[in-house]
Amino acid sequence: MEESFYRKRGQADVRVFSPAAQIGHRKCSVPLQRAMVDFGSEHSYAKAAGNLKEHYGIKMPVSSIVRAGHRHGIQCSELERPIEEGPCGTLICEMDGSMIPIVKNEEDEEPCKDRRKHKETVWKEARLSAVERQKDGIRGYAATMACVEEAGLELHGLTLIAGATEETPIHGVGDGAPWIKDQFDHVFNERANYLIDFFTCANTWPKPLRLVDPTTSRAGSERNENV
Repeated sequence: MEESFYRKRGQADVRVFSPAAQIGHRKCSVPLQRAMVDFGSEHSYAKAAGNLKEHYGIKMPVSSIVRAGHRHGIQCSELERPIEEGPCGTLICEMDGSMIPIVKNEEDEEPCKDRRKHKETVWKEARLSAVERQKDGIRGYAATMACVEEAGLELHGLTLIAGATEETPIHGVGDGAPWIKDQFDHVFNERANYLIDFFTCANTWPKPLRLVDPTTSRAGSERNENV
């Protein structure tokens, strides 16, 4: 592709496209790197180059895909290392679930059946975990489509990466879903406290309060929300 740039006497060249597109000379954009790493993780790097050409119309040398895969692989491995030695202070942990659509093949005993024509879209819950160190704000994230027990194990793994020990205080935040509270109790026992987030309280508490006490006014609920 061609790029226009401006040159002033006695000054460095001004390149307009590179800062706007967030890409430099002989570099790959973030979306292109994501596509190369995705294809490279599923197949060989040679097949990844062919898939990139087929789906995106971009021809990239295999060596570039190898470098992108290795570079991002090293960055992922560094995430699994403890952040630092010694006590990490209080950890703020949060879990939540989100329903996402996935494509599922219908079960069929006939091996010759065209699987492309017998698919359905179903909804499945992805369970997300996040851990933040209170003293410096460093965060870690994890996600799984597996059961709630697996989500609890991932949350525990994030705390270990952050440097947690058996004496580390755990402050949990969530939306009040029973499975989240159960996993906090199962993974951290009594050393974790659990707090329902403000958004859930503000949107779900006023109505139950009025059912218990009809004298509770909407104005009083709104005043509590503003506190």
